[in-house]
Amino acid sequence: MGIDVTRVPPARPECRPGCRPEGRLEVVGSVLRTMASQYPRGSRAVASHAVSSCDVCVVGAGMAGLAAAHDAAGRGAKVIVLEATRRPGGRARTVRPAWAGGAAVECGPEFVDAHHELLRDACARAGVTLVPVGGELYAYRQGELAPMATHPANDPADARLATAYWQRMSEIASGIVDADRPNDHPDARALDARPISALFDEVAAEVDAPPESRAQLGRFIQGVLGAEPEDVSALFVAQQAVLDSGGRSARVVEGLAAVAAHLAASLPSPSELRFGARVEHMAAPSADAPIELRTTAGATIHAGAVVLAVPLRALAALDCEPALPQAWRDAARDLRYGSLVKATLATPGVTVPGWAVASDLPTALAWQPGDGLVTTYTGAGRADLLAARTAREVIAQAADDISLLTGRRVAPVGGTWRWTPTSRRGGCYVVFGPGHVGAHWDALREAHDRIALAGEHCGRFTGYVEGAMQAGVRAARQLVG
Repeated sequence: MGIDVTRVPPARPECRPGCRPEGRLEVVGSVLRTMASQYPRGSRAVASHAVSSCDVCVVGAGMAGLAAAHDAAGRGAKVIVLEATRRPGGRARTVRPAWAGGAAVECGPEFVDAHHELLRDACARAGVTLVPVGGELYAYRQGELAPMATHPANDPADARLATAYWQRMSEIASGIVDADRPNDHPDARALDARPISALFDEVAAEVDAPPESRAQLGRFIQGVLGAEPEDVSALFVAQQAVLDSGGRSARVVEGLAAVAAHLAASLPSPSELRFGARVEHMAAPSADAPIELRTTAGATIHAGAVVLAVPLRALAALDCEPALPQAWRDAARDLRYGSLVKATLATPGVTVPGWAVASDLPTALAWQPGDGLVTTYTGAGRADLLAARTAREVIAQAADDISLLTGRRVAPVGGTWRWTPTSRRGGCYVVFGPGHVGAHWDALREAHDRIALAGEHCGRFTGYVEGAMQAGVRAARQLVG
């Protein structure tokens, strides 16, 4: 489906009251930084009760919404992006705290994989620096730190089970010809109905692996997806396995927020991005009339088409007339987000070996995002336990764990970010539970009546910035012909 981008009349001139300062873009060489003094270039505050018109209205200026806006604008559409908060990027959030010496610290997503083409292209256009991430994975078990592959605490059953599991998963994943269409797998229904924990149990029984080896395999899912294995569809894991690049490959020195800021600032005129513009109502009275969106500030947008680039929790809360398609509402009701807790600490003189250390400690995983910094990362049940504690307690726990890992005393100085279902954000990223791929995967990717969805929850790379951007591009192309 598509819209005629010449059909909707251009926006009327609007008054420009003083903007509330938020984020100034400053270019130093090729480095784009977000500063706290004014809106990014191309954004503005709009007077209450102003009425504007556009070809496409994008709700949400996360990476999905920004990708959708750029693609639609590149096809000749006038785009208005409405962002409820005061910054672009959504879950891609970077801070530069004093305790980190002004270095970029990622609160949310962090890594750029080798096959993340849209994100890598956005990084190149933003002029940011990608630093390769690699090296051996270490383990801290039973009080000893050593390479995971040769750790003295390894049980031969661990390797036996891991090998058997990955062989089985490779066989299952080979039935997915197109990663965008996992439901085309010959055994899709049976695999989707089965939690990945059942496959773990089956393979563990075949190779006579003890419970601890089975638990080690479960911790892999907990860390990667932020969910317990019994809450994850085996078909969803197979779809993710098809896309596995063998490891994360780079991080952005300036932070992913610099990439988001560049996308926000480079949105071509006459398109625009508005911050502090929370949509409170959307109405589509008829197929021939513009879709009307009203913000909490009283502004009204008349759009030929709409991209809803918001998390499922926000989608479920949106007041729409008529109601959004039942299939979308069912997905928003059923799908859950995983739990992750990140903490980054100032660790001068402390080094974490390899690319990361996996441990049996409360904070689970640790890596070094830059000199003098260590990040801990905890998923699923252990993340929920951490999230129930105060920020000061989480930072203290991370300091204790890093001290054990490295043998150097680390002071509890740093920050922590909770991506759990009980947090304001609703969790880290969507997880398709048993039965959910068949019920919701295709429905989230279908446009309805000039409205399309975007976000990592409906991208090929679910849970990644790349998936959010791919979904944004797809939504734009569904709507703009």
